Amino acid sequence: MSFLEPYIPNKERLSQRKSDLTMSLRTDWVFKLISLLTAIILYAYVQTERNPTIQRSFNISVTPTNLPEGIDYEMDTQAISLTFTGQKSVLEGVKETDIKALADMHRLSLDAKSAQSILLQIQIPSLSAQAMKGLSFDPPTPYIKVQIFQPTVKTLAVTALYPQKPPVGFRYGTPEVQPTKVRLIGRAEKINRITRLVVNAQPSGTGAKIDGEFTVQARDNEDRPVEGIQMEPNAVRVVVP
Repeated sequence: MSFLEPYIPNKERLSQRKSDLTMSLRTDWVFKLISLLTAIILYAYVQTERNPTIQRSFNISVTPTNLPEGIDYEMDTQAISLTFTGQKSVLEGVKETDIKALADMHRLSLDAKSAQSILLQIQIPSLSAQAMKGLSFDPPTPYIKVQIFQPTVKTLAVTALYPQKPPVGFRYGTPEVQPTKVRLIGRAEKINRITRLVVNAQPSGTGAKIDGEFTVQARDNEDRPVEGIQMEPNAVRVVVP
């Protein structure tokens, strides 16, 4: 027998040690996993208590963007209601005026006869991109209905209105209007209401002649203004000597 034999582990001892090591690793792994899960739960609990998740509702005005020139439209609503969910520290500082609901009119089909749906883009410029990711809102896909009206074109002469009683010792000459006609573009029902175009020309001072650029106004047959149309040009020069 060798004198080293007592110190050399036999197969049974090696097997036992291996078994003990395996059991120890398994036991440590379970404890580590339990500790990790406990830490996560405690962290989430503390964060929830310090910065809980809240909900806030806002009534947001819809802003149309990228509207093709000369196109008239009607939205089925001027504002939408949204309920935001997020961390208290983020939502508490948000005001209703901070939120933008943008309707991109460029996505509309100008040939459509019926109302079209537009998905609104919800933006809060005062918040960072990271803060926005932590927010959700209901409904998650807000949209509005938009009706497009094909433009009608009409050309009318401009009538110059000016004081009929000049200062004592003066008289007005024949008014000159340049250009004499203005092109109207807009919704047919509005264009058809217009019966005349006028400008209110006023002298710059007592005894002075009338000479300047004056804004054109569209009137109906009851002399009421007609709004929401495009005029080319929207002002004319009037000279009354």
